[in-house]
Amino acid sequence: MMNEVFLMKHRNISVLHIVIILMIATGCNMANNNNEKNNLNIKNVSHLDMNHVNMESEIEKLLDKEKEVSDVKVFDTDKEIFIAAEIKQMDRFRIKEIEKKLNNLIKDKYPNHNVTLSTDKKIFLELDKLEQKAKNTNMNNKDLEKEIKRIKSLSEELT
Repeated sequence: MMNEVFLMKHRNISVLHIVIILMIATGCNMANNNNEKNNLNIKNVSHLDMNHVNMESEIEKLLDKEKEVSDVKVFDTDKEIFIAAEIKQMDRFRIKEIEKKLNNLIKDKYPNHNVTLSTDKKIFLELDKLEQKAKNTNMNNKDLEKEIKRIKSLSEELT
């Protein structure tokens, strides 16, 4: 009788240990997944002119330094820069302040360009679609500018 009670106590402890180990392992795995998601994924919408690609790269690097930004899409023409920035969830409470800061960063760096910055998810997705379309087809600059105007008008509607 005494041995049976002793075995039952040890069996319960063993099961408890296994459950705790599984919980810890699962928690660590989830933490690794979250860290992978927090890595920045910054891309540019590239087109024919290398000057534009270089400018877009510079803008991305500049915005990469900002801790509130999680992803960016950039498109520029001769006189315009169009940026769609994804802001981290916890920073969305200060969205207007962040938009102003990002806008000022770009305007200070490129004072001769008209800067349009959007933090709206729909605009970000539209620029992503345009990027995919530009990669898969040979769009000329005129068609790209037409699409950017359409997306820009969408962003003005939303604000």
